[in-house]
Amino acid sequence: MFVVALLAVAALPVPASAQPSPDDFDFAIADAEGYPRTKGGGDTVSFSGTVPDGQITSAVLIGDEQDGTRVTQTITGRDSSRDNYVVNDGGTLSGQAILNSCFNEPGSFCPEPTSGVTHITLQLTIAGTTAASRNRLVNDYTPPQIIRFDIVESDEIVAVFSEPVRLPEQLLEFDRAADWDVNDPDLRVLRVTNDGAPAGSFGSATNVYHPTRRVFTETIPEDATPHVTYFADFDLGRGYADQAGNNLNGSTLQTGNGDAAIDNVRPIIPTIEAIGGVSPTDGRATSRSQSPVIEVSGINGDSGAAGTQTLSLYVDNNLVVDDIAFDECVAGAHCVFHTASPFVTSNITDPHRELIAPALTGTRNVFSSIKRAVASGAEPPRVVLTSSVAAVMGTAADKATYFDESDWNFSSRAHGNPPGNGLDMYRYSKVRTTHHSPLTTNRLPLTTRHTAHHPVAMHMHRTPPTG
Repeated sequence: MFVVALLAVAALPVPASAQPSPDDFDFAIADAEGYPRTKGGGDTVSFSGTVPDGQITSAVLIGDEQDGTRVTQTITGRDSSRDNYVVNDGGTLSGQAILNSCFNEPGSFCPEPTSGVTHITLQLTIAGTTAASRNRLVNDYTPPQIIRFDIVESDEIVAVFSEPVRLPEQLLEFDRAADWDVNDPDLRVLRVTNDGAPAGSFGSATNVYHPTRRVFTETIPEDATPHVTYFADFDLGRGYADQAGNNLNGSTLQTGNGDAAIDNVRPIIPTIEAIGGVSPTDGRATSRSQSPVIEVSGINGDSGAAGTQTLSLYVDNNLVVDDIAFDECVAGAHCVFHTASPFVTSNITDPHRELIAPALTGTRNVFSSIKRAVASGAEPPRVVLTSSVAAVMGTAADKATYFDESDWNFSSRAHGNPPGNGLDMYRYSKVRTTHHSPLTTNRLPLTTRHTAHHPVAMHMHRTPPTG
């Protein structure tokens, strides 16, 4: 007999697809117009990349704010205008969205107060797994501005922007000189280029985002601070834009009379505001003090900004015998100007006593006081020793061509050349003072300061004799 046993076998469940990992997502968010950044509410962002196959159950734009909080914008699917959508086509992601007002600058029409969104990411959920875009798109809703104009050469003005800018795509081949105006005085603009391009070169290869533009003009007159104006017709697609496509702020240094350029080539002429507390009248002020304090404006201080500084005059009649005469003067000084030297050209009976010793020994005493101040811990001051063309030349016959800082006066004599010439005795005292000063001999204790070969910034030109 055959026994047949029938076994009931339960049906095994069909394995479900494995849940995707966040590593299976590789997608990005970008500005739809191709800018490196987006400019906030109203701007369109796009999405692309690869994702696991399956239905997208959630798509959210997340904006990180300055204060650490977040704003969100949900993408629900294609709307009636087809402007907002996200599609997973067999693992290929595509889509776009128009940013709402919460991505604008603070104070816009967002239902909740914001501190300003700085970065944007897209967050997707597919088959129960949530992942974010591999990048954070910079959100820049602030238009660029021209913050100042700097004169850097006698024919060149640099426009400094608040951030890197470039021209629109259709104008990348050149900057228009006609969009710039320079007046007070009126100067013709010859060409304009970005700071990264060689002078006179143009083309899209060099017209990258850059924070400055160089405006080449006719020669700028001495001490002039011309007004510079930038005009651009944005309706015609002209004008500089930042990396988010924000056009140059039309309210800043673009219209009206422009803004005065800052002269970085020539020094600002200081103005005396007061002498001994007395303000000048018609350019003059009188003080009964032998050592008055002078308030001077237009001098750059330690911060680099022009402001009011004080200058103390110090007079001492015992320069030769008193080697500590200037200790009080140099104490706490940031800059020391040694300007005094006896100027006597007639009725001289003893040139050494009346001219040479006061000039030479007085100068040495100044530097002795500086050395003691530095040795006691004071910050080394800048030192200016006033010399003279007399240290460079005795007479025009000393040299056939021209005199410069490499020349020294070797023709003057202590008793004058010719003997008895008081002016030549004075020249000799200036030669001794300058040639043997610590500034020239490199015996100055201020080792952090630069020492020139000849502390005379003066050039004398003499036409060579003819015939």
